[in-house]
Amino acid sequence: MIQELKRFANLHTSIDVRLSGFGCFPPRVVYVDVANPELIIDRYYVLRKFLHEEMSFPIAEINQKFHPHIQQEIFQSRCFLQHGLILKNANIMLHFNPTSYHF
Repeated sequence: MIQELKRFANLHTSIDVRLSGFGCFPPRVVYVDVANPELIIDRYYVLRKFLHEEMSFPIAEINQKFHPHIQQEIFQSRCFLQHGLILKNANIMLHFNPTSYHF
C-alpha cells in the first residue's frame, strides 16, 4: 500500500493552499479554514478514484464528504484563547508537496 501511495504522490504536482479565518469547537478545538478549498477537493476526488481503481478500495469506504481544514485540539482554555487571538487575523500560505510526505 505504501508503494502505491508513493506512486500516486509522484504523479501529482504540488499545490499552494491559502489559509484564512478560524473557528472553534469550544472548549478545546481550534480550526483554520482553507481559503481555496477547490484545489484540495479536486485532488481528493483524484485520490479517491486512484484508491478505487488502482488499489481496489470499495467505494463505500472512500465515499466520504470532505471539508478541507486544519484542526488542533488544545487542552488548556488559556492556551485556546491565545491561539484564537493569534489566528483571528491570520492569512497563511502553505505549499503542499505530495512527495514530501513520509509513509
